[in-house]
Amino acid sequence: MSRWRKAKDKRAIQIGGYLCEVCGLQLTRRDIVGHHKRFRCYGGEDTVENCMLKCQRCEQLFDHVPQNSEGFEGDHNARRRDRRNTVDIPCQQPYVSSMQIGCPC
Repeated sequence: MSRWRKAKDKRAIQIGGYLCEVCGLQLTRRDIVGHHKRFRCYGGEDTVENCMLKCQRCEQLFDHVPQNSEGFEGDHNARRRDRRNTVDIPCQQPYVSSMQIGCPC
């Protein structure tokens, strides 16, 4: 079993089940998506502390939301468009695109 899978399982135990930490949807182990709060390309590790559980819908909404070197913890200045609506995420941090910093993400 990979370190990331173990981190997801431990996170589920901490929060009381396989729940989306964004919308609260109850899911199965197979359906839950593990999200790095701080991306690996910014030094984030495959640990319980860096793991956030999400459903597929919430993962799509927040997938590749701009992130600075401090990681996903906190707010971000971004406008994320999905097929049906726009999600505004307020921020205190400046946005630097992955193209500007040469991030492999």
